[in-house]
Amino acid sequence: KGNIMITEHLLIYAVLALRLGDIPAVKDLPGGVCSIDNQACALQDNLVHQHVPSMDQCRMLCQDESTCAYITYFGTNSFPFSETCMIFSSCNEMYECTDCRTEDQTCLPCSSTVQSHLGDNLLDFILNIEEEIQCKAECIAEDSCNFYTYHNSSDPSYPGTCFLMSSLQDPTLPCVNCRTGAVDCQTTEGRCFFLQDDGNSTKSGQLITSSTKSRVHTMALGKCSLTIVAVGGGGAGFSGWSGGGSGYVSWEEVTISRS
Repeated sequence: KGNIMITEHLLIYAVLALRLGDIPAVKDLPGGVCSIDNQACALQDNLVHQHVPSMDQCRMLCQDESTCAYITYFGTNSFPFSETCMIFSSCNEMYECTDCRTEDQTCLPCSSTVQSHLGDNLLDFILNIEEEIQCKAECIAEDSCNFYTYHNSSDPSYPGTCFLMSSLQDPTLPCVNCRTGAVDCQTTEGRCFFLQDDGNSTKSGQLITSSTKSRVHTMALGKCSLTIVAVGGGGAGFSGWSGGGSGYVSWEEVTISRS
């Protein structure tokens, strides 16, 4: 979930549109699993990021790299690499390592800190799930699952619970200890939203008429492109007869890939 602040003081209206960025398709790891502990992709012409404190940070680096298909993260107790994130475009060979994990990019979460209404869209729920990536793997294994919501172990109501859903239903509201994600981050439909204050969502765009600061709430389940078009006020007419000139037009495109 993102917040965009529009500050142009001459702003009359802004039209915003979201679209999903292109993400290349990738192959599964051996055995079709989402992740493998204590095995790493063989070194090749890959990107290496050092001083990466966690697997979550490594996943974010992968989301920001268009060629990322697999990641291997070496933890603090690994040797000779430690706190290192490696990004690969392919992973045809693997070798054993200590305190490391390799993950398939297709299984990496594209999620936001929101939850939607649960009704006839609920397919199943699973207890005792330790990580969001496990929840997404459960969704991948369920043919009708398109979205999931994962509540982490700190959630007071549904700790470690994974909800599998066929669709998202309004209202969609912010949450502290949960994340909602899409099973397929490559699909271009239904992954980028504007959120209203009442929890209702829209995908087509949002019109704002304001001469002061305005806050726009967005949700990106994948890599979305936000286009902002701003039009300033036109000139005043003369003696009620002539029309005012058109306002100044400005636009900007912003990429939103996570909350």
